[in-house]
Amino acid sequence: MSDITTDVVIIGAGPCGLFQIFELGLLGISAHLVDSLPIAGGQCAELYPEKPIYDIPALPVCGAQELVDRLMKQIEPFKPTFHLGEEVVEFARRDDGRFRVGTTAGKVFNAGAVVIAAGVGSFQPRRIGVEVKYSDAPAMTPSIAAACADLKLDRVIVVYPGTKRYALTRKVEVLPLRDVIGELQ
Repeated sequence: MSDITTDVVIIGAGPCGLFQIFELGLLGISAHLVDSLPIAGGQCAELYPEKPIYDIPALPVCGAQELVDRLMKQIEPFKPTFHLGEEVVEFARRDDGRFRVGTTAGKVFNAGAVVIAAGVGSFQPRRIGVEVKYSDAPAMTPSIAAACADLKLDRVIVVYPGTKRYALTRKVEVLPLRDVIGELQ
């Protein structure tokens, strides 16, 4: 696959990245957007599309998805190219002063500039395991250790009938059943 040559690569297709397309488009500058999510809109679209936003100029209140929809409409004339569901895994200055940007999909961009509009960074699934114990004071067991390693779990929660909450390791936490039930209500 040959390099994709563009004026600008924008990393992040949330509201800031989308608005950047508009600003660049007004100047006649083309851009490609790369985002790890499968849809444009960032946190607004993925986490809280119904959340009201109160700090958008000239809009007293605007829903998060409504903001994304308005931005998408606003950038239509500039025909941006989206590369969704991809992460940037390579970023380097080239000998000619431009930038080499590579993605998880194997795409390589030759860009004059790079805008990082990534917000809090790419979304990654957090793998959580749950183990239920009937004992009064759970301890680290070979099965918990194996689950952490084999399943590449980021965190394990051990639920038990006791009353104390404590950590077994940095990744393994013991929670009383009543705390878990309380969180679900």
